This record gives sequence, structure tokens and C-alpha cells, in this order.
Amino acid sequence: MGRTFRICCRPGDEGLVENLMRAEGFAPEPDPYFSLARAVRDEPIPLGRSLAARFGLLYVQDRSSMLPPACLDPEPGARVLDVCASPGGKTGLAAGMVGAGGFVLGLEPNPSRLSTLRRNLERNGLMNTATMGLRGESDATPWERFPRALLDPPCSGWGTEEKNPKVRELWRGKKIEPLIRLQRVLLDRAAERLPAGARFVYSTCTTNPAENEEQTSRILGRSDLRLIPLPHPSGFELNEPCLPEAQGALCVRSGEGGQGFYVALFEKPGAADFSAPDIEELDLPGGPLDAEALNPETMHMEGLPPGRLYDFGGQVHFVAAGAGALYGLRGWRGPLAGKLRGEAFSPSPHCRALLPAEPGPGSLEADSPETLRALLSGASLPAPPGQGPAPLYFQGLGLGWLTRKGKRVVWSGG
Repeated sequence: MGRTFRICCRPGDEGLVENLMRAEGFAPEPDPYFSLARAVRDEPIPLGRSLAARFGLLYVQDRSSMLPPACLDPEPGARVLDVCASPGGKTGLAAGMVGAGGFVLGLEPNPSRLSTLRRNLERNGLMNTATMGLRGESDATPWERFPRALLDPPCSGWGTEEKNPKVRELWRGKKIEPLIRLQRVLLDRAAERLPAGARFVYSTCTTNPAENEEQTSRILGRSDLRLIPLPHPSGFELNEPCLPEAQGALCVRSGEGGQGFYVALFEKPGAADFSAPDIEELDLPGGPLDAEALNPETMHMEGLPPGRLYDFGGQVHFVAAGAGALYGLRGWRGPLAGKLRGEAFSPSPHCRALLPAEPGPGSLEADSPETLRALLSGASLPAPPGQGPAPLYFQGLGLGWLTRKGKRVVWSGG
């Protein structure tokens, strides 16, 4: 099938992203399993260095790694907790699935990995998210506030053996025991603290039964969770679970369809009210951004999901409406939208949600991939009419914001 990836754009712009890829010589193919997934068989340049990737319009991801959010299948508008979220592939896919009215909270305790998670979500333009440096096993983890959850804990990674031939040698015997203990703790927390009626996916990128079927059997035997059988996903090769208790879980075989993976979908019996406080009730250290700080000629609020832009001492972050579920919690953060310089707001280069839907008089529309590569390499271009940051497009596709330097504009998004 070739290298797989996920498109990250405004609904309806998928074809424009594919046009940008074709302009560089890529031939994206649709995936039979998931509508936003694509594959490329030939790479004229590494896919991760393509223009679409550098502008955050695609996320390179093994298609097996897309299975957990797809199997969870959160409904539009749902709230999803992603407990071990970095680098953000599953978080981002879940955010796309729940849509503008939904909300996804990604947890990551490691500071470096948390920075990676935040950078990826912001680059992909996922404004209906928030992140938090927190362990899933912590008492502060707000399991109770989320009717949908993803649990993809650290594992031995045996399913990546084709790409990492020494992985079984590195992760075997007693080295795996701490991972198994952590997986058990996290499964116990999910079973105990998720609200009645909640669904969650437990997944790993290993083929080790001790981390897969045995963990499923254990949690079913000590909780009231039930295992929901999953259908055979199109294009994947499966093995039968080695324990009868795990029948209905997916044991994905490593091969052309993707790397080895395990996915189990659980449901907690009962029903609950999943309502959450309004974000106006949040006790935030900042204040809402004054709409007058935005340039109405170039910045359009219509592309943002429900929520508010908040000024936190000059750093402007977006607080999605679903973040009301974080009432009383500290340390979480919405995506960076830009900075406030005096009374003027400057959007982050990757904050495509504030771009006008179509190029206007104050926009710059690149006419070739070479022009975009020059910008990414540090070159400047003549500035379009107007003042402040300039919207950048390619054949109608919004790419981000250019910084004005006198009569020139430059790309500062990295």
C-alpha cells in the first residue's frame, strides 16, 4: 500500500490538499478503511518533508495507528480523553472525528513529549483540543468527565518489528514487566473512574499476548466492563485472539496493511449525564481577547470552533467550548493561536482557523511549489496590500500566515 498519512484540513479542502501534493509529484490514493486516510507508493521526496506536511496539512501515520480512534468511533460533538497522547496521531484523528463541536484532551507527563504533542496539534490546526502534563494513573486525571477515552499505554512495540528489527531483543523478559504493571494500573483506573455508559479503547503496537489478550481477560474478570466485538476492518490482516475472553478484539498482523497492533473496545454499563459547565465558569488567569485586536480585513473568526480566544499575558490561546469539562483543574492549555503585541493581535503562522475561506486583496497566493519552498527556506516575497500578517494560499488552499517585514513578507512557522 505504501506510506500512509492522514489529511488535516478544513472540511471540504481535502481535494485542495491532494492538489498541493500532486504539484510536488505525489500520487495520493484513498484508503478503503478511513475517509481521511491516504497512501503514496512513490515519494519524490520524503513525505515528511513535503509542502503539505510542512504546512501541517498532513500527518504521516501508520494506518494501524489510526484504528483506535476509528474503532472508538466518537460521535460528532463528543468529549474524548486521550490518556497517553504524544506524539498526537490518535489525538488528532479523534479531534477530526468529533468535529468543531467536540473536544479532545490529550495527556502526556513527559515535558519533551508534551511539547511535541502541542506542536503537532497546533501545526495540524486542531483548535478543539487541549493538553495537560499529567499521568493517566494520577488522582487528578479527569476520567469521570469524559464519555469516550483512548488508552494506548507504553508497550514493548513488537508490532513494529518490520521497521525495528531489534525490538523483540530490546524488549523481552523482565524489561516488559514494568510496562505490564503500568498497563494494568491504567486499565484499572479506566474501569473504576470512567462514567457509566462510557466507552474506551485499549490499544498497543505490540503482538505480545501478555500485554494484549491477557490484559483484556484480567480487566474483564475484575470489573463490570464488557467487551464490544469489533468488525474486521477493510485492508487489514488479523490473527485470532489467543484467549476466548478476548474474542472480538482486533489482533492486527504486521504486513502490507499496517504494523502489528491490538485494539479492544470496552463499555461501562449504565447511563450518565455527560453535560459540562460552560467555559464562562472557568477560573482562568487570562481574559477573553478583545475582538477589536483582530484585523477584520484578514482575520475571520468564522473558522474557529465554538469557544473563545483568551489572552494569557500576551500569549493568546484558544479555549474550546468543551473545555468546560476541565472546570477546577489547573495546568491544562488550549492551542496557541498567536500573540498580542500592544493592542494588536498577531496570529501564529499555523493558525489556519483564522484564515478567510478564500484569498482576498490582502492575501498572497503562491503560484508554484517553488515559491512555497523558497518561503520555507527563508526567502521573502513582495507584500500584498494591507497591514499586519498576510494570509498565504496555494490554488485556494489556506496554508497559514506570513509575517510582514516592511514591503516584504516572510514565513516564520518553522
